[in-house]
Order: sequence, then structure tokens, then C-alpha cells
Amino acid sequence: MATITVSEARTKMRDVLERVKQGEEIEITQNGEV
Repeated sequence: MATITVSEARTKMRDVLERVKQGEEIEITQNGEV
């Protein structure tokens, strides 16, 4: 597991939240379910 800084983690979270707003969370959920 790679070590990341807090600022990097915050940036990644912002990117994820932005994608979720755009509807990608639906695709991730469907692909993640087995």
C-alpha cells in the first residue's frame, strides 16, 4: 500500500466526490457487486 500525504488524500477525495456528483458512483456500484 502506497503512503500518501494528507493533502494528496484530500485531493483524491475531492476527485472522487466530484465523480460521484457526475453519476459515476452508479457504475462503480454495479461493477463492484458480484
